[in-house]
Amino acid sequence: MERKYKIGEKITPINKTPRIRQHDNCGTYYQRLEMNQDFLYVVGFDEEEEQRLGVPCYWCNVYPVLGGDSFAEKDLILYVEEQKVV
Repeated sequence: MERKYKIGEKITPINKTPRIRQHDNCGTYYQRLEMNQDFLYVVGFDEEEEQRLGVPCYWCNVYPVLGGDSFAEKDLILYVEEQKVV
């Protein structure tokens, strides 16, 4: 399966198709709020949900280690850090 994102990339969820919770009511959402972090790391591929949905799915976490929540590729956008103008 061709994938848009690689392990280690920073992404921002905009929706959540796999599993049961919404993107703004899951563990990684609340962790991001507590940490004041605007992104998640891609930490793995959710093959079980890929088979069920027929689209690439990713495990994403606030830390670059396995765990976190599952998101479909269409639910994610690449995180781009803002550069401060001096």
